[in-house]
Amino acid sequence: MTKYIDLDACDPELVVVQHGGNTYEGTLEEFQTEMTAMRRAALLDSVVALRVRILELETELREAHAMVPEFDFSPLFDLIWEEAWDGEQNGLEATTLNEDLWSEEGEHPWDGLFYGYQLETHCTYRQTLESPAEYLTVGRLWVSDGDGKELADIDAGEFQ
Repeated sequence: MTKYIDLDACDPELVVVQHGGNTYEGTLEEFQTEMTAMRRAALLDSVVALRVRILELETELREAHAMVPEFDFSPLFDLIWEEAWDGEQNGLEATTLNEDLWSEEGEHPWDGLFYGYQLETHCTYRQTLESPAEYLTVGRLWVSDGDGKELADIDAGEFQ
């Protein structure tokens, strides 16, 4: 609690302030200047402490990411490519691509993953008596989480 004691009887400029167990004597302007400097120093100390904590958390996050193995989406994309047709699909359950991966405990490595694709196939060379037709599929495949956030995607050209 801050108590202000006005000593008008002695000196109209003199102010005595008790704050945090400390007593300040002097003009009000001197007191305000000193308090401003103390607040600024305390604020800077807080900012430095927060920056140090942020750096610590970033380090912890990098270490945690380093410990988590990178998920291999390749087999999943191979199966999506085999199942996909021209057109667009989204939000299909990845567990349906390989039912054999279900464990006896009812767990699947792709549980909670969803997939989608947007594909369009074009004939790039018409069939002749001497050679078969050639086709090019353009578009992409993707895998997302339950919230719809894309985790990985691949261009259809990777499969041709």
